Amino acid sequence: PAEASSDIMAASTSSSASWLADLTTKNGEAVELSALSGKAVALYFSAHWCPPCKRFTPILKDLYEEVNEDDAKFEVVFVSSDDSAALAKEYMEEMHGDWLMISYDSPVREALKQKFGCFAGKEQGKFPSSVSTRHSPTNHAPCTMHHAPHTMHHAHAPCTSEPTND
Repeated sequence: PAEASSDIMAASTSSSASWLADLTTKNGEAVELSALSGKAVALYFSAHWCPPCKRFTPILKDLYEEVNEDDAKFEVVFVSSDDSAALAKEYMEEMHGDWLMISYDSPVREALKQKFGCFAGKEQGKFPSSVSTRHSPTNHAPCTMHHAPHTMHHAHAPCTSEPTND
């Protein structure tokens, strides 16, 4: 957990943004970094328009609630690939657990995608040096959930370049 926090903070060094100012609740309230102390932290790279993400999000929500039922020891931090702050907020409200997110307008959100090479295929042009094909037979980087500090990794099929309505 402390290692995860320092690793995440290191991802923000390319911007002047503070990690503390950029971590929020689903209601948009700022959260202190100490809220992550003693917890396993998962960065969840996702978007509402991504069908595999929409199938996985309820599974993650159930896990989050089950693990935290007696004692809050697991935290998810949503890193959005949605097309706007409004869509990211809508996705959080409709499908996500009561976890945290990186503020949509924060440079830290993009820095984390760059650092972990984890973004939607349609964002590939923003991260040309991060494109990885190790998880996918296509040239699209997969939508992925990383569990900091890089000890676990869950990947699913790459997102399509086009949004869907399902």
